[in-house]
Amino acid sequence: MRLRRKLSFAATASLALLKLHTSNADPRYLERAPLGHFEVDYHSAFRMMRTDDYCSSAIEPESPIDLRVSKAHASHGYDTVRISIVSYTATAPMLTRLKDPEEQLIWDHSAPFQYRWTSQFDTGVKNARCVGSSEEGEGSLKSYSYTWGGYSESPAPDSKCLFDCQGLDECNFFSFYHNHTTKESRCELFKSCTECESTESVGLLQSPSNPIQDKDNNTLVFNNSSFYDGWTTTKKYGKSFIHTALVKIEPGRDNPFQVDGTQFNVKIPLDGSTAKFVAWGDPCISSKFVGCSFGKYFDAYEKSVNMINTLAEVDGDSGFDGFIMLGDKLIYVLGNHDIWTGGAPAAGEVYDPLQYSLQYFGIDTVVSKENGNYFDYTINPDSPPPGKATSSIKNSIGWYKFGGFGILFFNGAYSADQMLPYFQEACDFFHESVNEEETLLLIGHWNGNETIQSWISPYGGQVVTPRARELLLDLPGCSHIGKRIIYFDGHGHTNVMVPGDNGYLAGGHGIMVPVAADYGFIFTRSSPTHVFYCQEVFSPTTSLPSDVNEFDPETINDENHNAILDCVINSGIDKCVFDLCERWTYFGDEEEERSVPDVSDNNQATLSIDNRAIIMFACVLGLLLS
Repeated sequence: MRLRRKLSFAATASLALLKLHTSNADPRYLERAPLGHFEVDYHSAFRMMRTDDYCSSAIEPESPIDLRVSKAHASHGYDTVRISIVSYTATAPMLTRLKDPEEQLIWDHSAPFQYRWTSQFDTGVKNARCVGSSEEGEGSLKSYSYTWGGYSESPAPDSKCLFDCQGLDECNFFSFYHNHTTKESRCELFKSCTECESTESVGLLQSPSNPIQDKDNNTLVFNNSSFYDGWTTTKKYGKSFIHTALVKIEPGRDNPFQVDGTQFNVKIPLDGSTAKFVAWGDPCISSKFVGCSFGKYFDAYEKSVNMINTLAEVDGDSGFDGFIMLGDKLIYVLGNHDIWTGGAPAAGEVYDPLQYSLQYFGIDTVVSKENGNYFDYTINPDSPPPGKATSSIKNSIGWYKFGGFGILFFNGAYSADQMLPYFQEACDFFHESVNEEETLLLIGHWNGNETIQSWISPYGGQVVTPRARELLLDLPGCSHIGKRIIYFDGHGHTNVMVPGDNGYLAGGHGIMVPVAADYGFIFTRSSPTHVFYCQEVFSPTTSLPSDVNEFDPETINDENHNAILDCVINSGIDKCVFDLCERWTYFGDEEEERSVPDVSDNNQATLSIDNRAIIMFACVLGLLLS
């Protein structure tokens, strides 16, 4: 008998969901080591506690390594994966292939992040202000006051302070004050901080009597995890570094590796065999930067952690091969909030990730095919060419084979003319690799025409996922696949089939406005292809709260969430999906119906359930401990 424990969320890998097994990491899969994505408040994933003598959180990493494994681009062969480690020290960890004899591997790229996410911070301690340094007489490195202009200027009032600390090597702490009534903000940067004073909150950033609205007069809902008025003190852990390499493995078996003493196995299915994925999209657990009412209402973070942990414990044929993260805010494929934190260019460009968040996720794209590099840094997001307020298209498009699935992922923020050469290359590959019994899975973020926001142009919403599918159907190499080209997308904040477009919207996982009050995940498998929707939580529309402070957990029904958890523990994933989830039509078994909306008109700005949103597809790995 062997004991199995869940690895912490140290593996956010991309579209090639590989199941990992590790032997000596801490047992909390979805809790991760310190990260650098301050653009979105993922830091609630940490275990935090206030210490007596510091103004910062005491954050214990839940894993000794911060690991990603993604399937390599098709040009590198079916048997290649990308292994990456994110750290906040420059020293590259040692990567070893555990075989007889052991083989020391060399990182292809080992360097600091550039432009965005260049440092890593904790989530900060509210109602605390740094007042003392470890060195006698040493005060703040820099202090200044400014006026926060609101949502249209920046997604969060401390953005300027955070970026200043990030850019100053000596800065290791910052204390920040905000008053939403006067819009006063104050920033104080410190080299060290050993004494702090307790302060009082002066109120919530938003209250029912003082709602915050965006440029279209839509009320932005913030829950109690967002900014409080008053002082907050935040610690910088260090600079962000990525260490990454393309590595050959043997499909169909465990491939053991070790990084600085932590062992893990990488396993992918044989080419053409069954591949199984768990997928959900548009997650939202905090309103620090974007309204996230359902994140609190559905307890999205805890439920997501519990579910993916339980699913990840299942091993062998009863388990799954990977976890597909379908969009907005946990990346890849990119959605509007992954390019612009507030969802559009006007929402705080200086603070936006502009695709450079992709450095964090270890995805392998056409960049490695064309020049062998990990990432294309040629576009400076702070001084971009006209019409290019983002990074190269090459950073966000790629394709490969995984079991019985062909996979193509793309970023819809580019035009069809820019995408077509890559789509044709992908179709040339799929012509040779996807047989008449297999499925091509297309992954994007934006959905139908009515959800193309004109205010994103010219930078975003150029190609919605249904339109991308139409493009593939007309290309040599993909046209013969026909109805077996299906898509996953998000952005629409609900979970539905889209029969006329041969697609599936999976955007209901805690994010923002009540388009539909449900929450769950998709389970799909190849050879033969099946698609299931596992609704975990729902709430009657009449029970939805009208105000962020009126959430009542008694109004939601999470019986199926609990039933799935219990079933998976006792019976594995396949049986539970068939017994407790809704089997959705696999469109590859039906006659082809091509009724995709015309996307040439970019002047529509209405969110419609009938025009399904596009999911960004970040393939985050399923991790298990041996």
